[in-house]
Amino acid sequence: MRSKAQRLEALFTSKLSQISSGKTEWTNFLKTAARMYKYDFADQVLIYAQRPQAIACASFEFWNLRMSRWVNRGAKGIALFEHNIQYPRLTYVFELADTHAERNRPEPYLWQMQAEHYAGVQRILSEQMHIDFSKEQMEDVLFTTAILAVKEQISIYLVNPKAPCFIRNDEESYIYLILPVNFNAMI
Repeated sequence: MRSKAQRLEALFTSKLSQISSGKTEWTNFLKTAARMYKYDFADQVLIYAQRPQAIACASFEFWNLRMSRWVNRGAKGIALFEHNIQYPRLTYVFELADTHAERNRPEPYLWQMQAEHYAGVQRILSEQMHIDFSKEQMEDVLFTTAILAVKEQISIYLVNPKAPCFIRNDEESYIYLILPVNFNAMI
């Protein structure tokens, strides 16, 4: 019988293969990933695999101590791999829908990018990336920024010996099994 960590790795591999199989699947994943922007890619994939409609996720402690919200009794956590350890260990986060607020507490503010934000975001990204985005559509600005960020960060993930086994750039990595990409060429 497989352990929870092995089942989670299998779920990750399966979901990653699914979301990389076509534009619709990738777009659906990105909708969830956009809401989970504070989580790394692997966590975003695992959240999407377990709760594709998730709005906001946080640890049990964060909901209780920082947000004055309580995780509902019987709520099932979303399993993620704990980072910075040498062997697989799971940690759990809970989705907003799994919580309830204390009396008279407002609902959490969930920021969404609106059209009126576009000019400011384009200006800031132009300054930080040293690229003139003033005549570009917002989708193109975000796509270009994402590609540049991946190229800048990919080497960190691929050479980190503490990265989960599905991210490392070695023979034990699942990424070799599912993505026919030469990541070393991107570094």
